[in-house]
Amino acid sequence: MDDPKVELKCAQINLKHSRVATANLMKYTADNKVNIICIQEPYIKQGRAVGIDTQYKTFTAGEARSRAAVIITNSKVDATLITQLSDEEKITLEISGDTTIILASMYFDRQKSLEYDLTKVDAILQHAKRVGAFIVMDSNSRSTSWHDTRSNRGKHLEEYIISKQLHVMNEPSANTNFESRTGKSNTDLTLVTSNVLMRISDWKISDEESNLDHSIINYDIRTAMSHNITKPTGQKFTVNAKSMQKYRGNIRRTVEKMTREQSNKNSADDLDETLYKNINGNHTAQQIEDFSEAIRRACEQ
Repeated sequence: MDDPKVELKCAQINLKHSRVATANLMKYTADNKVNIICIQEPYIKQGRAVGIDTQYKTFTAGEARSRAAVIITNSKVDATLITQLSDEEKITLEISGDTTIILASMYFDRQKSLEYDLTKVDAILQHAKRVGAFIVMDSNSRSTSWHDTRSNRGKHLEEYIISKQLHVMNEPSANTNFESRTGKSNTDLTLVTSNVLMRISDWKISDEESNLDHSIINYDIRTAMSHNITKPTGQKFTVNAKSMQKYRGNIRRTVEKMTREQSNKNSADDLDETLYKNINGNHTAQQIEDFSEAIRRACEQ
């Protein structure tokens, strides 16, 4: 990427303080032209993050051993450390360009209460409420919301994410972002606020070797939205206050009809069973398509 005003190629990984993994990450960064790297547990020697290309700018904070860092590899990226929102376990940057975004790399220590770290997230969200935030972390928490099993700690974090209207960018994948001899999990998360949701794309777990039990995650962040807005095509429907009651009834009847068509059954009990399976199954894309079709049919009635 030659113009950071358009798009930033980003990566995140927990390096487990490994020298070998750090060297591997530097090669991956050069080969894939990564602009920003969010790290948890960087390789530390004599109190400093080391093994990183000296041409890159490395952000760490605090006096104790760093467990979070951000590396900026592109000199055109204007990044500033927000000191009041940074410490050994979180690094928060303000990245300026056509627009400003807040980026945070965090490590959640499983030996500490989740509330301890969520208080830090609260402060970041408060600071970023006008411009939006990207918060990446090793959460040490598991939940079905990010394609894992659910732990009590994960349930707590999941509820917090919902309450703050954050979006989990983790996509279903054949890979997991953590794998060891004792099992697999997806504890490394990428969270974004609603006002920057459309700026992140192509989230995926890399297939490339990381020399670690954690995998490299990569995605793109757009720092400026295109002014070439495509005009919407297709039909448009107007629903006003007077017609809203009729529209709601149309939606309900259309969804019921489509569900019966899908199940090829007519009884109320069968309908309830089909709805239950649809809600609890992992068929998000199909559900979106079906609901879009239901809206179209209801509007045409």
